[in-house]
Amino acid sequence: MTEFNGYPTAAHQIAAEELANCLLISTEGIAESLRSIGPNQLDVSIHNHSTSKLSLELALAQIKQLDWSSDAEDFYRALVTSAEQTIEGLNAWDTALQSADMMGLYRAGRYQSRTYERLYPYANFSESLNRIFVEPGYESTFELDPSHILDGITHYSNDRESRGGFSAYVPETLDRNTKTAVVFALHGGSGHGRSFLWSWFRIARCRKVILISPTSSQQTWSLMGPDMDSPTLEAILDQLKDAYHLDENRLLLTGMSDGGTFAYVSGLMEDSPFTYLAPCSASFHPFLLEGTSAKRINNLPVYILHGSLDWMFPAEVAQTAFTTLRQAGARVSYKEVPDLSHTTSPAENSHIMDWFLAN
Repeated sequence: MTEFNGYPTAAHQIAAEELANCLLISTEGIAESLRSIGPNQLDVSIHNHSTSKLSLELALAQIKQLDWSSDAEDFYRALVTSAEQTIEGLNAWDTALQSADMMGLYRAGRYQSRTYERLYPYANFSESLNRIFVEPGYESTFELDPSHILDGITHYSNDRESRGGFSAYVPETLDRNTKTAVVFALHGGSGHGRSFLWSWFRIARCRKVILISPTSSQQTWSLMGPDMDSPTLEAILDQLKDAYHLDENRLLLTGMSDGGTFAYVSGLMEDSPFTYLAPCSASFHPFLLEGTSAKRINNLPVYILHGSLDWMFPAEVAQTAFTTLRQAGARVSYKEVPDLSHTTSPAENSHIMDWFLAN
C-alpha cells in the first residue's frame, strides 16, 4: 500500500470529499433501512435509495475525470472500488425489494462490509470518511492525519469463503499497559465474522475496546449437538491474554439471531470465561439453564435486546428469557425497541456498550 502524502490538487480533495460524503449517506441509509425490514414491512416508499444512488453515481463520475497517477492512486482506487461496490449493493437492494425477497435484502446489506473494509485504512484522509467509522458525538476525538494509514484490523484464517476463523480490531491508539475490555460479537445464521465485525466496529473504535468477530465452524453456531464453537472462542481469548493486558472482568459475549442464541448457550455454561452477555434478536428456551449452576448465573449481567417487529422470533421469546433469567438470579436489563425488526443496529449496540462499560 503506497503511503499517502496529500491530495495532488484542491480539486482532487473536493472530489474525494464529495464521494466520501455520498458513501456515508448511502451506507447509513442502508443501515437505517435494515432496522425495520420484515415480511410485513417491505414499503418501497420507505426503503428506496434511488436519490442517494444517483448522487453517488454523479460523484463517482466526477472523481474519475481527474488524473490520480501519483502516490494518491491507492486512495483513489479505494474510493472508486467502494463506490462501485456500494452502487452494486444498492442495485441488489432495489431488485430484492421489488420482488419482496427478504433474504435478498439482507444479502444486499452485506455489501456494506466490503465497502467499509476497503475504506477504513484511509479514514484519516477525509472528514466524511472518518465519520463513517465514528459514533455520533465522538468526531472531535480523532485527528485527521493523511500520512497515517490505519491498520488495526486483522483477519485470522477468516476469508469470506472459510469457516472457523476470526477477525479482530485492536485500536491503533491502545495503551498495552492499560487493562482493556473485550467484545466478542457473533454473527447470525449463515453469516460471517468478517462482515459482522462492522456492526460493532465504530463503537469499539471510539471506546478503545478490543473487538473480536469470530466465524462459526459450520453455517451457523453449535446450537444443537456437539459444541464445536465454544472451545474456539476460549482459544481466541487465550491468545488475546498472551498478547494484551485484558480486563478479565470486562469480557462481553454478544450476538445477533443465532449468534445471540449461542451467546446464551455458550455464555451460560458453568466454565464460560465471559462476564457479560448481550443476546440480540435471539431465541431462548428455559432448558438452556440446565447446563449452568446457581453460582454461574447469580448476579450475571445480561442485556437482552429485541425488536417488537421481529418476524422470526417474536418478542415474547425475549420476555420469557428476561423473566426466567431474572428469577434465576441474573442481573437482567431488557430493552424492546418498537421499530426494530429481526436485527440490531449501531445505535442499539452503542447502548449495549454503554451498559457494558458502566456496570
